[in-house]
Amino acid sequence: MIARDGQWARFRPLLWVIDDPEGEAATADSTLAGAIRESIPEARHLRLSDVLNQLGENPEHPDWPVLFAAMQLTREFPPSVLDLLRQLAMHPQTLALALLKADEDTFDRIWR
Repeated sequence: MIARDGQWARFRPLLWVIDDPEGEAATADSTLAGAIRESIPEARHLRLSDVLNQLGENPEHPDWPVLFAAMQLTREFPPSVLDLLRQLAMHPQTLALALLKADEDTFDRIWR
């Protein structure tokens, strides 16, 4: 979630974890979404790394759409402010597979 004031992002993206059992159920199938929501930075780093490794080994992994959705945030924010995208740079196999799976719109974002 990005903090906004009207149409403007007023703050650097920051992870705020809100206890919402119903909301968690909606994304329980996504290991990547769970890793992104991890409130402990060290644990988030490890979980993201694990999921990114899984993505790099499995082109049919169900979390590819979640990763590509995160890429869309780079239309508005630099990748360096998003934990997931900073971690992605450390997983060249996942990046290469993402390029192979990308459509026209996401290919350029991944390449950059």
